[in-house]
Amino acid sequence: MKKLILTVFILVAMGCTSWRGPAMKSEDFPMDVGAVHVYRLQGYSQGDSMVVTTTEKGSKDGKTIYIDSIAYFIGDSLNYSIEAYYELTSNYFYYRGDDAIGYIKHDPVKLVAFSLYEGRTWYVDSDDTLGDYWECVDYDDVWIDSTHYDAFCVQPFNPAEGGISRYWYASGVGLVKFGNSDLSGVSNSKELLAYYPDGIPEDTTGGEE
Repeated sequence: MKKLILTVFILVAMGCTSWRGPAMKSEDFPMDVGAVHVYRLQGYSQGDSMVVTTTEKGSKDGKTIYIDSIAYFIGDSLNYSIEAYYELTSNYFYYRGDDAIGYIKHDPVKLVAFSLYEGRTWYVDSDDTLGDYWECVDYDDVWIDSTHYDAFCVQPFNPAEGGISRYWYASGVGLVKFGNSDLSGVSNSKELLAYYPDGIPEDTTGGEE
């Protein structure tokens, strides 16, 4: 009987200490070919809106790589486009470069660690626990116009660069908001206007052909 009570106590204690509130796993992070994210931009020289389309899933160096086609618009006119490379594993969501800087074979940027929850911390260099790191600093109510998201706020801490950058991710949606300000006070931001997991739907307004 004493052993049973002790076992129950240990299980309850473990449950209490391991509970960290809402969490996002890698399978909750959308990287589906054909999915489209449309963002409103402020403070970007490339444009005032951005359309991100996941166009390809392939293999490189034994890793599963996703390719995003990123198109920047000024008004309705395409101004600039680029392709970016990402890797999604059960432990991390990595940025692996773009066609401007090239593919990052070694030491890609760990944008998100899984499971992601408020207080989760991960280091740029896993062997340097005194160096730069990232942290999920909050679990926020994010409103963009009339749309609400429950989002995990992620912030990199790299004192040498200064400034503040924050990324907000929502389960099943991905990046919904980004904000950055440097030491001189210059800032930029992006906010999700629309997410189409199956691609932008065709016009169904019934207009004349």
